[in-house]
Amino acid sequence: MPTAWRWRGWWRPLRPDIAHVNALIFPGHTWLLRRAAPAATAIVVQNHSPDGAVGRAPRLRLLGRACRRAVDAFLFAAHEHADPWRKAGFIAPAQPTYQVMEASSPLRPVARGVARTRSACADRPRSCGSGA
Repeated sequence: MPTAWRWRGWWRPLRPDIAHVNALIFPGHTWLLRRAAPAATAIVVQNHSPDGAVGRAPRLRLLGRACRRAVDAFLFAAHEHADPWRKAGFIAPAQPTYQVMEASSPLRPVARGVARTRSACADRPRSCGSGA
């Protein structure tokens, strides 16, 4: 597992606005990411299945509980998918979850000016993703 110091070396200069972690089964890595990323970086974790390893991995549940404060928000395809993770302690009662549908379509580049007009975003947002 990489150290927070090694990650900090390449995260800090990027200054991402948001970091996306792909799956709830990496609580230790997510915690390291929180320590390495700038404090202003929001960390979101998206999970793609309703319960995954929740019932099969007691050590993962303990680590998930210990590291859950590293996450600013959780993304699920359906609100009901968050329930087993919340019951297992991966998500604290007050932590937000959002419903976001997965997309398996290829993404195509769009000219920066067009993207800013469509999104109404005049700033320079940055995003970094991680996961399997």
